[in-house]
Amino acid sequence: MLPCARLCSALRTAIAAALGSVAALPIARADGPPTTVRGIERPAEDPSDAARAIGGVVLYLPRAMVDVAFFATGAAAGVLQDRQVVPRVRDLLFSPGGEIGVFPTLFAETGAHANVGARMIARTGQAATMVRAGYGGSDEVVIEARVRLAARLPLPFALDLEVLHDRSTDLDYLGIGQEPGEDERNLFVGAEREALYREKKTRWIVGLGVRLSDDLELLVSSSLTLRRVDDPPDAGPLAINRVFAPGSVPGASEKTRVFYGEAAVRLDTRATRGAPSPGAIVEGYAGAARGLDPSPPLPGSAAPRGPVHVVRAGGRIAAFVPILSNSNILSPKIVADHLIPASDAPIPFTELTRQPEFRGDDTRRDRTSIVGSLDYRFGIMRYLAGRIFADAAVVGPGPGDVDLTAIRPAGGLGVDFGSVDTEIGQAALAFSPDGVHLHISIGLDSGFGDRQHRD
Repeated sequence: MLPCARLCSALRTAIAAALGSVAALPIARADGPPTTVRGIERPAEDPSDAARAIGGVVLYLPRAMVDVAFFATGAAAGVLQDRQVVPRVRDLLFSPGGEIGVFPTLFAETGAHANVGARMIARTGQAATMVRAGYGGSDEVVIEARVRLAARLPLPFALDLEVLHDRSTDLDYLGIGQEPGEDERNLFVGAEREALYREKKTRWIVGLGVRLSDDLELLVSSSLTLRRVDDPPDAGPLAINRVFAPGSVPGASEKTRVFYGEAAVRLDTRATRGAPSPGAIVEGYAGAARGLDPSPPLPGSAAPRGPVHVVRAGGRIAAFVPILSNSNILSPKIVADHLIPASDAPIPFTELTRQPEFRGDDTRRDRTSIVGSLDYRFGIMRYLAGRIFADAAVVGPGPGDVDLTAIRPAGGLGVDFGSVDTEIGQAALAFSPDGVHLHISIGLDSGFGDRQHRD
């Protein structure tokens, strides 16, 4: 047994000595001079870096729009985007203040000049201001300013003051009616059936909205609009006064000043306006417009006529039905607008009813308009929704004179970008018998369909 014990003791001594020498080795090196490393230092590379760089460039605009969305969710900033919408009580109680932001705007549409610019929104508490400027050429300039005060006294209300100056050129005018080329009210003097005109417009608006309940709004507004219409310098044979008989288009080549007042009631049960949300909208309105200048005399007479005076009335009904989930919404909608002459003065063509709800070419004008649509809107990701739509539009001299067999159809697809409460960007591609219509709008008002802001 003795030899075995001695052998084991010797092995333990040898192992301990070996481990001690290994443990001492780093200490000895740490005490020596530092080791010099030679070569070129550069960041580590990954095979996916190039793809990520390309993706960063492509996704720059969506990322920037997300930043805008977070800013625009505030009550005051949000209602500056969704015009004539009164904040709900919860927005007034919990919205923060003291924010200011500047972001780009872009508008591009088939048949129109592209317009780029910037919008600044600032707010403190429940007061908000907005200034916007856009440029698309020497005759494509827009400057707009708004001030809004939103409070609860004792019901939630919003008071708006707005001013707009807009210069636009090469605007289309096809005449009156669903089929202008065949309508006897249009006096063509040549082979052309499409005219162009230039317009300079200045508009002031005062609006007051009161939220009577969580879903019910009462809106009262008035505006004064000054217009100057003439021929574009480069229109040539397409100038409005060369396509139509001189003097046959009221409002062409003259200045008009029109005061318009309107009252509207809107029931909107949706929880949110920007994101797809189930609910319904029922809205009705009535208003009166009156010119401030006498109308031109009748042919062969030197006596001027009284100013133009018209009454407007209409409304909209829309349902938002969830399909499988609340982020997938099927929405049928119908919008009707009617204009009633209240004097014998000719109605300027710029005051006739148009169809901004129609996503094809909005080129028809008359006294009565009906637009129906069916949308399927689905959430793609947070703040981004896709849309598939179909529209049908018709105009006529009156409700009983609308030819439903001549309806113009349009269908297409698009995407909407925005926060929960506010739409900030839209893009849509529509196909109709008039051709393909592309619409892109970023950082501009999507519009809620009120007549004060829509031409």
